[in-house]
Amino acid sequence: MLPPQYQDKKSIKSILLAFADKYGKEYVTRNIVYANENSNATKQNADLIKGSNYRVYLAKTLQSDYGLAYQEDQAGKQALEEKFRREASENDRKKEAERAQYENERQRFDRAKIYLSSLPPEGLETIRQEALASLSDDQKALLSSKSCVSNFILKHAMNKIALERIKAS
Repeated sequence: MLPPQYQDKKSIKSILLAFADKYGKEYVTRNIVYANENSNATKQNADLIKGSNYRVYLAKTLQSDYGLAYQEDQAGKQALEEKFRREASENDRKKEAERAQYENERQRFDRAKIYLSSLPPEGLETIRQEALASLSDDQKALLSSKSCVSNFILKHAMNKIALERIKAS
C-alpha cells in the first residue's frame, strides 16, 4: 500500500506500527491512502527539495487522522457517482423503450399505409367515411376549418381503422 520507494524505510515502518498498535489497522490504512493521494512526494516529477517529504506528511496525517474525513468524502463521492450511473442507466433504458415504441408505431403506420394503398377507391372512401364518423366534434371542427392538422387527424383516424381491420383479418 505504501509507494514502492518508501516500503523499505525503517522510520516509516516504525511510525505505522506505532499507530497500528494504538489505533488499529483501519486507521493506519485510511491515512496511508490519504497520504498517497495528497502528498507531493508521491506525485510524478516530485521535487524532493521543495517540501515533499512523504515521511513527515504521513506522520502528520496519522496524528490528525486526515484519512477519516477523506474516506468519508470518497464514500460520499462514490455514492453520488453511483447515483449518477443509475440515473444515466435509467435514462438510457427509457430512451431505448421510447425508441422501441416509436419503431413499433412506425411499423404499424407502415402496415396501415400498405393496407390503405391496396384498397380500391370505394374501399378507401368507406374507411374515410368511417374515420369521419369516429371523430369527436372538436376534431370535426378542425377538419372543416381546413387547419394544418386537419389532414393529419383524418389520416390518423383512417390508419386506426385500417389497423383494426388488419387485426381482425
